[in-house]
Amino acid sequence: MNKIKLTRVLAKKLYPLTIAIAGLISLATPITYYAIESQSLKKTTHLYAEELADDFRRLTKNNPRLWQYQHPKFDGIISNFAHKKKLISIQISNKQNQPIRGYEYHNQNFKNWKKHYISECSTPIIFNNRTIGNVRVTISQADLISKTFWLFLFSSATGISLAILVYRFPLKIVDRQEKQIQQLFDSLSFARNESESMRQAAENSKNRLKELVQGLNGIVWEADPLSKKFLFVSQPAEDILGYPVRKWLEDPNFRDKLIFPEDREIANSFYSSEILTKNKEIVIEYRAFTAKGNLIWLRDSIHIIKDKDNQSLLLRGISVDITARKQAEQQLEYTAFHDPLTGLLNRASFLNRLDRVIKLAKERDDYVFAVLYLDLDRFKIVNDSLGHPIGDELLISVAERLVKAVRGKDKVARLGGDEFVILLENISGINLAISIAQRIISQLQKPYYLRGYEVVVTASIGIASSATIYDRAEEILRDADNALYAAKNLGKNRYELFDETMHAKVLARLQIENDLRKAIELNQIEVYYQPIIDLKEQVIFGFEALARWHHPERGFISPAEFIPIAEENGSIVELTNSVLQAACRQFLQWQERYGRELTLSVNISAVQFSRPNFVATISKILEETGFDPQYLILEITETTIIKDLDLAKLIIQELLDRKIKIAMDDFGTGYSSLSYLYQLPIDKIKVDRSFIKDLECDREKLEVIKAIANLANGLGMNLVAEGIETKKQLEIIRQLNCHYGQGYLFSKPANSERAEAIIAFERQTIEQI
Repeated sequence: MNKIKLTRVLAKKLYPLTIAIAGLISLATPITYYAIESQSLKKTTHLYAEELADDFRRLTKNNPRLWQYQHPKFDGIISNFAHKKKLISIQISNKQNQPIRGYEYHNQNFKNWKKHYISECSTPIIFNNRTIGNVRVTISQADLISKTFWLFLFSSATGISLAILVYRFPLKIVDRQEKQIQQLFDSLSFARNESESMRQAAENSKNRLKELVQGLNGIVWEADPLSKKFLFVSQPAEDILGYPVRKWLEDPNFRDKLIFPEDREIANSFYSSEILTKNKEIVIEYRAFTAKGNLIWLRDSIHIIKDKDNQSLLLRGISVDITARKQAEQQLEYTAFHDPLTGLLNRASFLNRLDRVIKLAKERDDYVFAVLYLDLDRFKIVNDSLGHPIGDELLISVAERLVKAVRGKDKVARLGGDEFVILLENISGINLAISIAQRIISQLQKPYYLRGYEVVVTASIGIASSATIYDRAEEILRDADNALYAAKNLGKNRYELFDETMHAKVLARLQIENDLRKAIELNQIEVYYQPIIDLKEQVIFGFEALARWHHPERGFISPAEFIPIAEENGSIVELTNSVLQAACRQFLQWQERYGRELTLSVNISAVQFSRPNFVATISKILEETGFDPQYLILEITETTIIKDLDLAKLIIQELLDRKIKIAMDDFGTGYSSLSYLYQLPIDKIKVDRSFIKDLECDREKLEVIKAIANLANGLGMNLVAEGIETKKQLEIIRQLNCHYGQGYLFSKPANSERAEAIIAFERQTIEQI
C-alpha cells in the first residue's frame, strides 16, 4: 500500500511538468520552423525573380530588339521556369509597371491561397543602365503551411511521448519488481508464440517481395530457356504494353507477336546456345507494339540462372520502357547534324556526306557529283531594315524553296548566315548542275510575303564539280566559294562555274591583302594630291588627297585594285586615317611656306562612316596635327549616305558643328534623289567622271550635267566636275556655271614635291590651260 501511495504522489507532482513539456515541444517546434522557412521562401522568391530577370536580360543583351514584341524565346523562358518551380504566378511588366500581355504565367490551383499565404517579389530588368521592365514572382506558402501542420502533429506526438517518458520513468524505478515479473511473463509468452511469429514473418517477407516486384518500373519475368515458356510475368506488363499478363503465360509465342519484325532476331538472341553458355548479364534493346498500336522501345536486362553443372535452369529478366530516352537521343542526334533555324543539314553533317561522296567518286570513274555554293545578294539589307525576326523567316522560306528546287536525293545544307550549299550526287554531267542552278535562281527571286512585307532577294551561285579531283570536302567548298565570289563580282543574281584561274585570283587577292596590311603598318602608302581649280577665279581652290601604293615587288598597284580589298577587310579605316594625318601635316607646311589656305579633300568610305567613333577619330587627328577643320572637306558617296539617312544627317550635322565641310562624291551614279538631297547640309556636289567623259559629243550626258548644275544652284551647293581631260569639256563645264573643276587637264595626281611645284607656279599652270 505504501508503495502504491508513493507512486501516486510522485505521479501527481510530475503531471504539470509533463503537460508543460508536451505543450512546449508541440507549439515551439512548428512555430520556429514556420518562421525560418517563410524567411527562406522570401529569399527564394527573390532569387527566382533575379534569375528570371537575368534570363530576360541576356536575351535583350544579345538582341535588344527582342523586347519590342512578343517572342517565342520569352514565352519559352517563362514556361520552362514555371514548370520547374512551384509558383503561383510569373508576370512581366514594362518600365511603367504595366503587365505585358502574353508574358505571364498563373497557376489556378493556388488561387485561394493567393490573397493571404503567399511570398512575392518584384525585380527590375535592366539593360544599358536603364530599367526596361519588371519581373514579379509569387510563390504559394501552401506547401509550407502543410508541412508546418504535419510538423505540428509530429512534434505534438513527440512532446506527448517525451512527457509520458518523463512521467513514467520514476514510476518504473518504483515499480521495478512488477517489471521483473512482467518480463518473466513476457519470456514465457514469447516461447509460446515463437512458431507463430516465424510463420508470420515468412508470410510478410513473401508479400513484401511481391509488392517490390509489382512496384518496379518495368516488367519482371522468368522463362524456361528450352521451351521459351514464361513462368512469371509482373503486373506492369499490362500497364506498359496493354495486354493482360495471362496472355504471356498461356502462349509461349505471344512476346514474338509484339516485337517489331526487324528487331525479332536481336530481341530473341538470348535464347541462342552461344549466349546461354555465358555467365554475364545480357542487355538488348528492341522495339515492340502496344495494344493501341504504338511503337515503343524496350530494354531487357537478363540473368541466366544455372545449376552446379553450369546448365541453364532459368532466365530471369526485367524489361524497361526506354522510349523517352530513345526519343531524346534521336532529338539530340538531329540537333547535332541539323541547322536549328531551317532544319537543313548543318556544316558538319554536310562535310561528312561530302567526304563520303568524294571517296565514292575516286572508286567509280562514272560517278559525277557537283556542289552548289549559294549566297543571298540582298539579305543584309533586309536584316538591317526589317529586323532579324523577318530575316529568320526569310531564311526559312529560302530553305523551303531550295528543297523544292532540287531532286529528292540531293542534300541541302545551311553553313551559316545566308550561305547555303547543295550536294548533287550521281548526276549525268555538269549541264544538270547548271540547270538546277538556273532553276534555283528563278525560284528564289520570286517575292516573299513576310508579316505584311513584300521582300525580294536574289541569289548568286558558285558551282564546283568532281571534274576536278579533290581529296577533302573543304577543298571543293573552297572552289565553289571562289566561283560564288566571281558570280557576285560579275553582277550577282547569276551562277559561275569554277575554273583554275579563279583559285589563282583568290590566292593573288589574299597575297595583296596581306601585303596591304603590312604596307599600312609600315606607312608605305604614299599620299598623292590632285588640284581642284576654282573655274571662276582661275586659282587653285584645294587638293584632293589620294592613296597610292608602290609595291616593292609588283610596282604601282592601282587604287581600283587595293581600295575595294581594304574596304572589304576593314583596313580602309586605318588607311584613310593615315592619309588624313599625312595630308594635314603636308598642308600645314604649304600654308606656312606659301601663305595659302587651301582646302583638303579626303575620301571617306562607307565602312568608316558607319563606325561609332568616326567623328571622334577625325577630330582627334585634326587636334593632333593642328589642322584648321574649316579647310577640311570629307567626300562621302551618296550610296553611303542613303543607306541610313537619319543616321547620316546626325553625323553630318556633328561634323558641321566642328566646322568640317561635306561633299557628296560620285553624284549621279547612285540614287540622285531630291527627296533626301535637300534634307542634307552638304557644301559641294561632285559630278562623277563618267558624266564628263565624251561630254562634248554625248547629248544625253550634257542634259544630265545641266540638270545637276541647276539642282546644285537651286539648293545653294557648289558643283565640282571630276575627270575633265579636254579644253572642250572645260569650256562646256564653265558655260554650265560649274564652280570647280578637277581632272588630268589640270594635273594628274602628283606626289608632294610635284604638288608643291603646282602651288609655286600656280599662275603659269592655269594660264597654259
